[in-house]
Amino acid sequence: MPIGEDSTSNENIAISNSELLLSHYDYLLFCDSRGLQTATQNIEDGFCYQFAKSYLAQNSFLLISRPKNLTTFATLINFLKEYKDISFEILITNLGLVDFTPKKLSNINDSAMQIESSLGGNFLVKEVEKEFRISSGDSSSLYSIEYGEKITKEIGQIVNNSFTKQFIINTPILSKDYISPRKRPASFYKQLKITNIFLDQLSLAIDNSTIVDFSNIQELYDGIHFNSTGHKEALRKLSESYISSLGTDL
Repeated sequence: MPIGEDSTSNENIAISNSELLLSHYDYLLFCDSRGLQTATQNIEDGFCYQFAKSYLAQNSFLLISRPKNLTTFATLINFLKEYKDISFEILITNLGLVDFTPKKLSNINDSAMQIESSLGGNFLVKEVEKEFRISSGDSSSLYSIEYGEKITKEIGQIVNNSFTKQFIINTPILSKDYISPRKRPASFYKQLKITNIFLDQLSLAIDNSTIVDFSNIQELYDGIHFNSTGHKEALRKLSESYISSLGTDL
């Protein structure tokens, strides 16, 4: 995918149970860094990897993890357009957090470029915090993307037309009292709630979608990524939702 800054992280990986690239997969798992990132950097302990290996072994699947530094719903849409000759039945995704969390303007521009490539200009960039001290020690205003009803419905329509069933994983909600080794801006906690509001609205725009509720998971080692206990809880919640929704006996 040519649009957006490529990720060089450990989680930038594609995994399949087929040695050859197929023209059709039963499942597409499309995740940001939270799907595979662990405190030990062992991606095989990530809940997305564990779910694919444990529950989808009898199906064809393609797991795409953090292909871009900022992996958002626009990244997914660009992926579907770039690889339009590959079809899928079921989508499992935890996207959304990166779409809305506060960022410095250079990162917002990367997100905006991805959105404009696939979805046009029906979004807003808004300032959500002034003069936050970033990791370099400098102070910077922080911004966020705001999707309107039109772009939400457009994302929903494209997803709806590309899959027969969708599992949309929402994001853990943390209070401002949450203690993290990496300081998060005050606006970060508000944007977590904005993320889940958007995901609820997106789910309503899709015919056959299930929200997988991660909102109560608090086992995170940096405020975003799951620790070992968090990944196990995430796997449990995803597998229970999957089994219940599809009526499978797995």
